[in-house]
Amino acid sequence: MSWCHYCKQAKAYFDARGVPHTDYDIEKDSEAAAGKKPLGGNGVPFAVVDCQNIICYAPQAYDSALRKKE
Repeated sequence: MSWCHYCKQAKAYFDARGVPHTDYDIEKDSEAAAGKKPLGGNGVPFAVVDCQNIICYAPQAYDSALRKKE
């Protein structure tokens, strides 16, 4: 979501670490919004890292999930 400061931080986190990711704007993309709904959580940013759903900007949770993936 273009207005979301935390979404921008999450994107920058993954970009800085060279982690491939796909961004979806759930306000502009109804299919993305529908796809997120069954995964749980109402907040953004929302990331799925190695099958772990992470809500909000949470660098420590991202680090932990990425370490498990290695």
